[in-house]
Amino acid sequence: MSSSLQIAPDKPKVILPNGLQALWFGFKLLNRPGLRLYALMPVLVNIIIFGLGFYTAYGYVEALRGQFASWLPAWLAFISYMLWPLFIISAGVIVIYTFTLITQLIAAPFNAILSEQVEAQLGVNTATEDANIDFWQALKTAVPREISKLLKSLKWLLLMLILSFVPVLNIVVPLIGAWLIAIDYLDYPADNRGLKFEQSLQIIEGQRLQHLIFGVLVSIASFIPLVNLFVVPAAVAGGTALWHRHTEQQFAASS
Repeated sequence: MSSSLQIAPDKPKVILPNGLQALWFGFKLLNRPGLRLYALMPVLVNIIIFGLGFYTAYGYVEALRGQFASWLPAWLAFISYMLWPLFIISAGVIVIYTFTLITQLIAAPFNAILSEQVEAQLGVNTATEDANIDFWQALKTAVPREISKLLKSLKWLLLMLILSFVPVLNIVVPLIGAWLIAIDYLDYPADNRGLKFEQSLQIIEGQRLQHLIFGVLVSIASFIPLVNLFVVPAAVAGGTALWHRHTEQQFAASS
């Protein structure tokens, strides 16, 4: 696993980001000439999927608030307005995570190649890598893996949906969503190395707080207009750098 991680000898050592820095680090990487083209397709997919998603979700969330208000007696109607921000946040996180999964499923081959190109830019590779990942190779490996992750996350999506209706407890919905989002983006470099998802998850869980912070910041950025159009490739780039930071640390600790 991490014992195969190396820094390419012909490139300078790069200071890799922590969880707080990773997303911004990813945005800065996308501005590099060698990565702009690879980020284009995830951005286009993101625009289409999230545009349709938020347009559809708005109508359902508004109907949900009206239904919730109708269940309350008239003298408690003000509660629906007090709880409305929590419903918005919970519903927003569910929508973001759901459509992030859809976006990543469609853009999985491009994200895998972007992750590999980020590694090339950072001078990071492995002893077992002989050649760059091409589109068809990424298509054969990344898409089935995304489908597998989607199926495994259904139970968490159901839990998030149930908790979103429970006042106070729905505050944990954004944290669950942020953790799942972090796993999605941090998994690309592991997949590029042929690691099983369980192995990838073990590495990710080794730095829970750092990776949760990364996921929270990605979730927040997904709510910001215009910025959210570029979140997917930036999170792939930043997540790749963050993954390598922690695999390096694990390797150093075990040496």
